[in-house]
Amino acid sequence: MNGKQPGELRRKIVRIIRFVLLSLLAGMAAYAALAASSNTFTATTRLYLGIGSAAVVGILTALQIIPNLGQHSRITRELDAPGQRIIAQLPRDLYDFTGRSFEIDWLVRSIENRSTSTSAVVISAIAGQGGVGKTALAIHVAHLVADRFPHGHMYVNLRGPEAQALDPYDVLGGLLRELGVDAETIPATLEERSRLFRTILARMRLIIVLDNASNEAQVRPLLPGRSPSVVLITSRSRLVGLEGVAALRLDSMPQEEALTLLKDIVGQSRIDAEPDKALELIELCSRLPLAIRIAGTRLAANRHWTVSYFADRLNRQSNIIDELHDTERAVRATFDISYVDLSYGAQTLFRALGVLTTRSFPGWLFERLRPNTNAADSRDGLDELVRTEMIGFTGPDSFGVSRYAFHDILRDYSRDKLDAGSAEAIKNSALTSAAAAYLEIALAADRMIRDQSPRHTIYHRIVSSGAMTELVNIANGDDARRWMESELQNLLLLVAQLHTLGFRRQVLELATSLSAFCEERFYWREWETLQSSALDNAKSLSDDVATCYCLCELGQVHRHLGDLSLASLELDQAAALAGTIKRDDIRAAAFSIKGKIRQIQRRNADALALFGRARELYDQVGDRYASAYATANMGDIYHLDQNWAAAKTEFERCTSVFQEYGDEWWVANVGIWAGDTHRGEGEYDLATAKLRESLQSMRAIGDERRASVALIHLARTYVDAGDSKSALRAAGEALPPLERISDDWWQGMARFEMGRAYALAAKKNEALDSFRAALAVVEQVGNEPLIVEIRARITTLTKG
Repeated sequence: MNGKQPGELRRKIVRIIRFVLLSLLAGMAAYAALAASSNTFTATTRLYLGIGSAAVVGILTALQIIPNLGQHSRITRELDAPGQRIIAQLPRDLYDFTGRSFEIDWLVRSIENRSTSTSAVVISAIAGQGGVGKTALAIHVAHLVADRFPHGHMYVNLRGPEAQALDPYDVLGGLLRELGVDAETIPATLEERSRLFRTILARMRLIIVLDNASNEAQVRPLLPGRSPSVVLITSRSRLVGLEGVAALRLDSMPQEEALTLLKDIVGQSRIDAEPDKALELIELCSRLPLAIRIAGTRLAANRHWTVSYFADRLNRQSNIIDELHDTERAVRATFDISYVDLSYGAQTLFRALGVLTTRSFPGWLFERLRPNTNAADSRDGLDELVRTEMIGFTGPDSFGVSRYAFHDILRDYSRDKLDAGSAEAIKNSALTSAAAAYLEIALAADRMIRDQSPRHTIYHRIVSSGAMTELVNIANGDDARRWMESELQNLLLLVAQLHTLGFRRQVLELATSLSAFCEERFYWREWETLQSSALDNAKSLSDDVATCYCLCELGQVHRHLGDLSLASLELDQAAALAGTIKRDDIRAAAFSIKGKIRQIQRRNADALALFGRARELYDQVGDRYASAYATANMGDIYHLDQNWAAAKTEFERCTSVFQEYGDEWWVANVGIWAGDTHRGEGEYDLATAKLRESLQSMRAIGDERRASVALIHLARTYVDAGDSKSALRAAGEALPPLERISDDWWQGMARFEMGRAYALAAKKNEALDSFRAALAVVEQVGNEPLIVEIRARITTLTKG
């Protein structure tokens, strides 16, 4: 018998006979059907021939189905038998599996609540990006519930994201063989295989893990029908096309769980010894389980490394993804699987996003990043990135605009995909497009703020405020402030990146479009950073007008920060250069800001002269509003010099102009000075009324700094009127906002009035503490008359 076993030879003979018989029957059926349609036979004969061909077709079908039914009957008998076989294909569970308690509870509850039903449960949201731990979670949960499935557990790696993704036809062949179907009787078509698979599983309680699914088409033929079995699917894409699927999206680990995982791998003592560096390390790993496992494995293998050493090593890398690999795993390889499956357009968009340092991406940015494509193509590219978890959807912002982001490791990977040939072109295009989009909105927002608050128009603008934008719905100044607040960090990062890479004009325009907003919100340090970058680029561009403007802005910022010497130097430079290029409006602005500095220093004569020169220049260029600004400050100086009549004249002159322009802020601000003028004249009731009116206006406008200034003047009025209790209450109420915005000068003034109030109340120690706190501020500023006054008060109290 040529070495063949008798049983094998017998089966081969049976298959040959079966093939010949089927061929003959098929030929008979075809001949009978052809004859039945022919007109050469009588109607009765054609009827008999038709019935005969149908009978032959029925026999053929039975010959195909009966063996499978026999297989199913045999498998069913095996399952019902006491010694039934158990299928056990799950990979091993991780001994140090950590965290994911919410997801585990959710999945286990879903399985327990549905597994006793006759309907299959398909749990397919173990969706998420590569390296997030989908497979580990699915296997862990399957092991947890395995004892609830008497017929065992099956596992298939579908290799969906890889180039060698498995065909469901082949997968079903393997599954059917595992279920006991003879290879020779496995159906030839995908539909028949799927039907037989569902038939067998109808009476089985299995848990099946379909790992790394590519799409719905790959998975759908592998799902049971009416069955108590359960299927867990993992995929990098959200399989939203599968009907009746319970979905769960997996993201980076919470900080506490990520830290526990690192401890389990490295050892608790090493992590506890450097807790801050351990937290830094897991953040460098973006709290991605795969990255944490690789980092932990490297630390465990290198006992001589401290956590600080490894974290610092990662920080020094321009691309930390190069460090996240071990002998078996690499983060880059995991991301590669998803990247190569993207379309060309999605790949290009992904690389462009990696260029930007902004922390999140608004939906309107995407079509601008691909200017040569239409909106639909840009949307398709974005949708593909979201679907494959190469970027995350973080939800809508307060304007209803969808926001997207990816973690730092994925950002590094994106930059890693910028090949040498296209890197520079993609980088330039992405940065130019992003800067143009942000500038369009920023200029529109800036215009809204300036229209609502005319005081911001006093200083020269480098670029004209923009018209309306279609990218974001900004209807008014409040919307504009809200948008700038929400995007400020992104704008600062973008300006810094543009500055580093030499995009000079974009830096200049973006930085200056934020000036009014930063001044209103007292973001002195952010304003300083923006204007310093703008000044560097203005000089590089040899733009004298922009240089003058930036010097004025920095002088204003440093005045608010209390660095009066630096502010004076910058303003002198601005005034000199403005004189050279004959820009009297900028010279006037420089004189006005320097006048405020001299006023703080109580050099009132110098301040009055500077504001007088500024007013003359403003009058020459025909700027009535700016001239009124200079007039208001001159009135303030007169009131500080106790020249009450001159102060009232200037206040009346400027207030009418501010009212004409609809500037409620300046009307309220002049009201503070006018109220203090009434105080100086002993008209305490008029002073209190005026100051309270200005206080309410500033609060309504939202300027907490000037509201605090009004409170300080109220405290001064109460002290002069002999009401120490009301004075302390007003000064105490003024302090918290000033502390929040780091306004040292006015904090010093509040402490000074509190010292006066405590002294009036005969609380010596409290008065001394307050005066000393005020003195520290005043000495730093250099206000000599006030320094002398405070020291005298301290001396008097000390001797008394």
